[in-house]
Amino acid sequence: MWRGKKFAHITTPAGTDLKMEMNDMEPIIECGIARKPGDAMAWSDGEVSLGPVIGTTEGILVIDGPICYYGNPSEPVRLKVEGGKIVEVIDGDPKIVREIRKQIDTIPGSDNIAEIGIGLNPESLFNGDFEEEKKALGTCHIAMGNGYYYGQPATSTVHIDMVQYNPTIIFDGELIVDNGKVLCVEN
Repeated sequence: MWRGKKFAHITTPAGTDLKMEMNDMEPIIECGIARKPGDAMAWSDGEVSLGPVIGTTEGILVIDGPICYYGNPSEPVRLKVEGGKIVEVIDGDPKIVREIRKQIDTIPGSDNIAEIGIGLNPESLFNGDFEEEKKALGTCHIAMGNGYYYGQPATSTVHIDMVQYNPTIIFDGELIVDNGKVLCVEN
């Protein structure tokens, strides 16, 4: 359903309202089977992801799930995105807000929006671990930092996944995920 789509619009009950143009790569499917040299998988597995065209992501991103390296926010973290970059860490969990601001100030390219991913694994747990939750069926994660895996130049030393709950995701006007329900796999 994602192949060939150009524009994504993501909203969440927590307040995300983010738009981006998708790059021309094939969506990356992490299916959990790696049997040959060069195959890749993660634990837990079960996501589809792609990177935006650099500079096209715009809007407000609200992270209400776990964040790689930073943990689960005590209150959602709100980020303002313009021209594909995080231009303001608005508010949220005070400790995480401080850490993200410090990261953006000290790690070049870490403000870049690098990825959008959709969790597809119905067995993944909601346990506060970003690796588990980003794969949970119906979650969305947005990454900041290095987007090399997604066809972007390698301009940062970090890739930080940030999980969002109950997203609604529209590709080219077609509803793909409706308030956390992935329409092509859930009835």
